[in-house]
Amino acid sequence: MGCQQSGDDLISLAVTIRTELERKLSNKARVHLPFDEDKTEFEKANLRFTQYERPTYLAIVDPVCENDVIEVVKYAREKGIPFTPRGGHHSVTTTMGRFQNGMCINMRPLNQMRWDAGKRHVTIGGGAITDEFVRFVHDLGMEVSMYHVSLCWSGVVNETKM
Repeated sequence: MGCQQSGDDLISLAVTIRTELERKLSNKARVHLPFDEDKTEFEKANLRFTQYERPTYLAIVDPVCENDVIEVVKYAREKGIPFTPRGGHHSVTTTMGRFQNGMCINMRPLNQMRWDAGKRHVTIGGGAITDEFVRFVHDLGMEVSMYHVSLCWSGVVNETKM
C-alpha cells in the first residue's frame, strides 16, 4: 500500500475491504470503517490505553469464530494490506505508530473461556484479557501466578487450598 493515498482513495479501499471481506466471513462477523455514518462500533473497537504512537485503521473486523480470523489474515496477505490483532487496547510499542491505514482484527469478541474438569484444562479464546482469565480461574477455586516477559503474559494455574 502506498503511503501517499488521498482521502478518497482510502475511503474507496476501505469500502472494497468491507465488501470483499463480508463475502468471506460468517454472518455475524462485522467490518467497521472509520467513514461509517454511525462510527460508534468503530470507535468502540478503536479505544486505546494511550494516544502515544497511535496506529490508524481503514477497517476493524469483529470476528465471531476462529475461521473469521483466518479469513481476514488470508485476505490481508493476498491484498498486501497490513493487519494487526488486538485485544486489551494497549499496543504501546513504537512499532504501532508506524502502522497506518491497515486492518485491525478486534479479538475481544473471542473472549470465551471453557473449563474441562476431566482434563483439568482451561481453553481461552484469543480475545480474553488477564483480568477476565484470573476471575474465571478464581471462580473455579484456582489461582494464577502471572509473569510479565517482554510484553507477553504467561502464568501457572494452581488449585487453592481453602
